[in-house]
Amino acid sequence: MTYIAAFISAGHGLSQNGGIDNGAIGNNTTERDQTVALTSALISLLEQLPLQIVPVGVDTRMSLPEKIQFINQTCSNRSWNSGDALLLEIHMNAGPEGARGVEAWYGSRKPAEIGFAQVIAQNVAKYYGLPMRN
Repeated sequence: MTYIAAFISAGHGLSQNGGIDNGAIGNNTTERDQTVALTSALISLLEQLPLQIVPVGVDTRMSLPEKIQFINQTCSNRSWNSGDALLLEIHMNAGPEGARGVEAWYGSRKPAEIGFAQVIAQNVAKYYGLPMRN
């Protein structure tokens, strides 16, 4: 299967009930601020590939259901099969020392999705000098 679109999302934004969700807060910044910066840089790099890159909730705060609705509507508007699109959402979490590192989550068992998620996670880990988490 060839993916025609990658929807790239900055983690956090709005909670399910519509409240502001900044994620982890510390060191005079928030997870939301950091994920927006990283996601924007990642989008710039990925736009060099022969792939449709669609930002989701980067410049605008959106809840997860709103992001999914946006993705489905965008696919419909562009006559894309939503099954041929993938979503990558960037999160940075804070926790005990054992929670340190980069991990990739994916919503299916499609080899291309798994590979895409792993390549992004491995390169982020390498760039920032962080360990990979399983």
